[in-house]
Amino acid sequence: MQLFEHQKTMAVFHLARPLSIDLSEVGVGKTAGVITWLKTLISKGEIKKTLIICPNSILENWVTELGLWAPELSFKILRGDRQDRVELLLSEPKAQVYLINYEGTRVLKDWLVKEDVDALVCDEIHHVKNPSAKQTKAVMAIAYGTKFRKGMTGTPLLNHLEDLWSIYQVIDPSVFAQNRWGFRQTYMQNANAGKPWMKFPDWQPRSGAVEKIKKRIAPASIYFAKKDVLKFLPPMLFQKRLVELGGEQRRVYEELRKDFLAELDHGEILAVPDILPRLVKLLQVTGGFA
Repeated sequence: MQLFEHQKTMAVFHLARPLSIDLSEVGVGKTAGVITWLKTLISKGEIKKTLIICPNSILENWVTELGLWAPELSFKILRGDRQDRVELLLSEPKAQVYLINYEGTRVLKDWLVKEDVDALVCDEIHHVKNPSAKQTKAVMAIAYGTKFRKGMTGTPLLNHLEDLWSIYQVIDPSVFAQNRWGFRQTYMQNANAGKPWMKFPDWQPRSGAVEKIKKRIAPASIYFAKKDVLKFLPPMLFQKRLVELGGEQRRVYEELRKDFLAELDHGEILAVPDILPRLVKLLQVTGGFA
């Protein structure tokens, strides 16, 4: 397998920075660039243990990609109940790469923190956009002791500006060297200020905040649009994926399927009264996004 030119650029970009994020659009081949970075540093002895965190639905895709781009690397998927995951993590022989879904980080956080992980890769990193969620706190705790951190997402990050603070607490806290409230005061304003009849604040970007943030994240972020690399990409593939739902995912999925209403573990309410939005939310639940 040969990397496309833009994937070579991705790999070189990651090799030049211990902390970086790929914001390229979905389908341009971000995974190959990250795996090339990873196997290069493993071969140099700079990385001995790597943890890859991704949604449940793409764990097997990572297995396929590792087989294509780095078949020499040993790996284990940490799945099952708590005891199964702990046994896989602690059992011999040790692996160079461990894979786990976002929900599993809550279960294994204490063990993973103790395991001296050198490198952390967070695929679909928008899953840690809510700093109040238990899985976000778990990923932050795991990331704290790692030397190398890579994030990947093709989902626009600026759906809500405050999401970026949480994401960069995982990848590189120095980008926004302030707490959540300091970030909000610096880059956002309450659109409901001065409206006594409005009970809750409506935090919106300050004038010029988006451009300021783009400049802050630019040195350690890379982006390719699909239109720029389309001529290099193979034909679109359609795949059926079987998804194993964890306990929390299954509960939310069943509530949403039956009642059009579900409460997430951090208190957020999903309410989708129409059938098409409900189908979208069900897909998001199975993919680990909601």
